[in-house]
Amino acid sequence: MKFKLLIPDPYSPHAYPVIHGLRDLCDKIYVCASPGTIFSKISCPSSYSHYVTEVFSVESPAGDWVYSFYRQGNTEKEEKFLAQVLDICKRKSINLIVPINEPAVYLFSKNIQRFKALSIEVPVPEYSSSMLMMDKLAVTALAEKNGIACPRTFLLEAGSLEKVIATLGFPMIIKPRLGLGSSGVRKCADEKELYSKQKSCKSKFNELVAQEYIPSRKMIIASLYLDKKSDPVASFCYKAERPDRRIFFLRMGANELTGQDESLRGVIRLLKALGFKGCTGVQFRVDSRDNTPKFLEMNVKMSGSTWMDMRLGMNRPLFNYYVYSGKDLPPLKIKYRKGAIFLSPVEDAMTFLVYLSLWFIKYALKLCFFFRSNLFDGLPPMKEMIRDYKSKYMRKGIEVNSYHTNFLKDPLVSLSGWLFYFYKLIKEDFPDSFVQ
Repeated sequence: MKFKLLIPDPYSPHAYPVIHGLRDLCDKIYVCASPGTIFSKISCPSSYSHYVTEVFSVESPAGDWVYSFYRQGNTEKEEKFLAQVLDICKRKSINLIVPINEPAVYLFSKNIQRFKALSIEVPVPEYSSSMLMMDKLAVTALAEKNGIACPRTFLLEAGSLEKVIATLGFPMIIKPRLGLGSSGVRKCADEKELYSKQKSCKSKFNELVAQEYIPSRKMIIASLYLDKKSDPVASFCYKAERPDRRIFFLRMGANELTGQDESLRGVIRLLKALGFKGCTGVQFRVDSRDNTPKFLEMNVKMSGSTWMDMRLGMNRPLFNYYVYSGKDLPPLKIKYRKGAIFLSPVEDAMTFLVYLSLWFIKYALKLCFFFRSNLFDGLPPMKEMIRDYKSKYMRKGIEVNSYHTNFLKDPLVSLSGWLFYFYKLIKEDFPDSFVQ
């Protein structure tokens, strides 16, 4: 059977690997994109792909999910979005919908029966699993109960600030309870920063959590694949360690395939106990004080490791389709290559250029005006940056992301994706965002 695929939220680089993973099985591919500004156009790079049959102008309800998460029904904006999607499905005979990001996964999981009634496959976790895994406070508490090392985490409420400060001290991390990537994650050095950043984040994300600061720049990113019986069938573990992670959240940074980390055993036990099936992404931050990986989150979205898993022979969107539709998995052809490194050259070049600009500003202020700003405290030394980039690019086994490998076939996708990356780098990542 050929699919007529709809991607309702192509607002991240992860939508493009999904199109590539399913394109040979699709008769038509459709995407929804918000109408309006230039920003909304460059934020959907996948919509420019020559594999896409048609783009529908549909207003995203993503901003509503932090308010509708704990209520039974949908918000007015969500209901309008679902009605438009259902109309598209009927007109275009859609039989497969693949949500990409957390708000869409949550919304389709919550309303899955409306699509099943039309015989439309939507490979998303059960609603209860989605609720738990998207809630950073709840999933951290559950992980701790199952013996997984976690940073101390508390709900940040008006009357609890003094207790949280006394328990965690400074620096500390605040982040949305229901997060979307790194959005809203802030490092607070003192009480003044805490009150200021809490106020600005609260208005956007409703509920916040405070979390123990983990001193490290090394992260472990894992992809876990569980079949329809919740038995693990594959896992990939990547090490991400860059000096510029001190100042930038490298959405497409360097990730090296490593051996399986012991921390994953506890996560697999937890997922089996929950009856979870499909693929999930797990993130740990390695505590430099004792070298212990501390659990940060589990993702139910198509995460940044999707394209890396696919280069190793694991087609994540197709795997999820088989698992959630109850079909038997075809034989897996995994090409596990320990030591393989996954890079994004254009994104790295942009990051390095911004780093150079900051480095020159820092020393110009110091030499010409004898002025020192705390803004540059996290800036790594130039030698360390050059040594890191050299060690990553002057080696064998390099894989580059989909924007690079498909540039000649889909130049508009790559160009808009790189432009959006640069916008996010300047607009959001520096100096406020922090990776934890």
